Amino acid sequence: MSAYASRRRCAARCGWSARSCRFSRDGVSVRELLPTMGSFEILFIRSFMSLVLLLFLLPGRLERFARAISGCTCCATSFHFGGQYAWVYAISILPLATVFAIEFTMPVWAAVLAMIFLGERLNQGRIVMLALGVVGRVRDAAAGTRGDPARRRW
Repeated sequence: MSAYASRRRCAARCGWSARSCRFSRDGVSVRELLPTMGSFEILFIRSFMSLVLLLFLLPGRLERFARAISGCTCCATSFHFGGQYAWVYAISILPLATVFAIEFTMPVWAAVLAMIFLGERLNQGRIVMLALGVVGRVRDAAAGTRGDPARRRW
């Protein structure tokens, strides 16, 4: 394996770890904010801070992005905001272990939808990995329901 391929593989692993930590941090912070703030307020602050960060990182180049916005982009953004709102709502009513277990099933859904819509072939190794991923997520979701029976929200 070349040094370049090794660096790319290491960067991919570090990126995956960083995203996993960010998802966990976001879930815990939303859970802590929910008693004092509403879901819409949390999402507004999150979106506003992202806009401020973009303005800081991309000075002078924002008009290019503003021209590129189309109706399709606005529609996709609306669906994304709806998904974020549903995620915040799920955090408010489900145990965090269940929310994270559902959240980390996205690679499984991506593979299944690629098979259906893009004609992707699943070989035996991919099927085994998908099955192990689903079993792991079910195990993680079940961990969130152990302990106090009053906290079980299934």
